[in-house]
Amino acid sequence: MVDDPGARLRALRLRRGFSQERLADEAGLSVSTVRKIEQGGSARIETLRTLAGALDTETSSLFGARSPEPVTDAMEDEKLNLLPLRQVLTPAVGLIGVSRSPAGRSVTMPACAGTLS
Repeated sequence: MVDDPGARLRALRLRRGFSQERLADEAGLSVSTVRKIEQGGSARIETLRTLAGALDTETSSLFGARSPEPVTDAMEDEKLNLLPLRQVLTPAVGLIGVSRSPAGRSVTMPACAGTLS
C-alpha cells in the first residue's frame, strides 16, 4: 500500500467489497466525501476514524506504517554540534565561590583544582 490515506481507504474499501456508496452509507457520510478523500482530498481525523470504523479497521491503517529512516554516520556529521556552545554558556557550578547548603546557609567553597573533600 502507498502512504496516501485516500489510496489506503480505497484499497481497504475494495478489499471489503464495498462500493463508495455502501461505504458512505455505512459511515453516515456523503458519497462525495468518500470520493474526495479517495482522490487525495483532505479530511478531518474524525471523518477518517468514522470511515475506518465502517470498514472495521483501525484509523492508523489509513496512514503509512513505515518506520523512520535510520540515522547514518553521514547524517551525524551534518548535525550541528552543540556541545561547545553548551560548554561556553553553562557556567561551572559549585567549584569555586559561594554555594548554598541544603539548610539554606551560605557556604564558601575552596578554590582548588583537585578533588573536593
